[in-house]
Amino acid sequence: MQLVSNYPQVPLATSNPATDAARVEGQQRPPVIPPQQPAKGHEERAFNPQNERTADTAQQNARLATQVHERQQQSNQQQQQQNSQEQKQQGKSLFAAMLVKPALDRKDIRNAVNTPTAQAAQQQDKQQHPLPGQSDDFYRDLGSRIGDYYRQQTSPASAASLDAKA
Repeated sequence: MQLVSNYPQVPLATSNPATDAARVEGQQRPPVIPPQQPAKGHEERAFNPQNERTADTAQQNARLATQVHERQQQSNQQQQQQNSQEQKQQGKSLFAAMLVKPALDRKDIRNAVNTPTAQAAQQQDKQQHPLPGQSDDFYRDLGSRIGDYYRQQTSPASAASLDAKA
């Protein structure tokens, strides 16, 4: 079986566009010339301690780096200690709050912990009540009036109350 290409100028064996592009780029680039060998004029110059950095400066830099590193470690340790103390204090306050208030506050389950606090809250409510001595009917009537007011404010106006202005 003979394969026939639609493009006669493109051989079937190298029809990968990526390899064709790389081959063409490689042919178009100028050749890389290897470096020349150094001549005798390129000899290494003699060591001059006045022009060179001495080992003392490297040692001084190393000492400074270790001092800075030690200071950073000390500050990190102090921050960790402060954070751990704050976490302990927060943990104590959370633990105290957990003892006072249960995780689930259900009305159908009465705990011994809830009973005194609920009674104390009811007594405080009675003492701080703005209108002491009012009957339950008064509060029902007040609630219905407030509900009617909010219903009136939030409901859309009827078509009869709207006037078309031209």
